[in-house]
Amino acid sequence: MAKRWLGSAYAPEPAVSTLPIACASPAASGRTWKRPSASSAFRAGSAVRGPYFICPGVANGIACGRRVAKLHGPDRYFLCRHCYRLAHASQSESEWDRILRRANKIRRRLGGEPGLASRFPDRPKGMWKRTYERLQDEVIDAEVLAEEVFEIQAQRLLARIDRPSGK
Repeated sequence: MAKRWLGSAYAPEPAVSTLPIACASPAASGRTWKRPSASSAFRAGSAVRGPYFICPGVANGIACGRRVAKLHGPDRYFLCRHCYRLAHASQSESEWDRILRRANKIRRRLGGEPGLASRFPDRPKGMWKRTYERLQDEVIDAEVLAEEVFEIQAQRLLARIDRPSGK
């Protein structure tokens, strides 16, 4: 087994095991195929991360080989999101959506329901009062900002509707 340097000591390379992945796709009329992918755990500093998959994708004759937690299968093969050019949902969010997501995340953290119309949750037992007040201020600031952004977007939309078309 090969050893590699970890900064202060040598550590053995983790063993790579192959997992056959079987998937039936409705688009493939019920056919099942197996796509072998390497799975293992790797060491990052002193922490062991894992398991992961090695992407089997090939683009322009060059193997991808990325270590990824998920392989996606919208097509025939299971590949990483980079090979399929998939974006995270948050990458296509508007400013308004990001602000509301931030406020809703804090509301859920406090044990409440997401949304502007829902009642703000009470302070959880064991949470410091100043922490609760800080989080409450963050939610209020985010929701006020979201309302301002919404108002600007609504004014732009109304201006487009009221503008006479030059056709």
